[in-house]
Amino acid sequence: MDDVDCAEKHKDYLSDDNSDDSGNISNELELEYEDVPSVTRSRTTFSSPESFSSKNSDARSDEKIFFRSGVLTQLESQRDEKLAGMVVNLQAHCRGYLARKKLSQRKLQDLAVRCIQRNVRKFLLVRDWPWWRLLVRVTPLLNVHRTEEELKLK
Repeated sequence: MDDVDCAEKHKDYLSDDNSDDSGNISNELELEYEDVPSVTRSRTTFSSPESFSSKNSDARSDEKIFFRSGVLTQLESQRDEKLAGMVVNLQAHCRGYLARKKLSQRKLQDLAVRCIQRNVRKFLLVRDWPWWRLLVRVTPLLNVHRTEEELKLK
């Protein structure tokens, strides 16, 4: 009885035109289907929020999918090709992001260098002027006087 149930269960698998077997079903029934590559997946049933408290919300059913020889290898190669493409795309995006970040940092450094160069040129022009020397000597004294006044107010 068990062999008949197994034959009926896998009838489509055994009688498909793409099968490599000679059509002798009795040989196929003697095989334990453990040597056929299979993928097990779970399917979760979703329900309305009211039924989350029921026992049916945690129900899961396991399914087995049987593949013919070579199909699993083909699927894996297709997956590898897709993943390789995705990884290359991710690397391209990451490299682009890092290049843009480095470029913006480089622009900021270039702007800072130009600002420092401009200020140094101006300083070299005014460092010998008497009013500049006076300003350089008086400015720290003004800050000290301002600090003393703030301390007195506290």
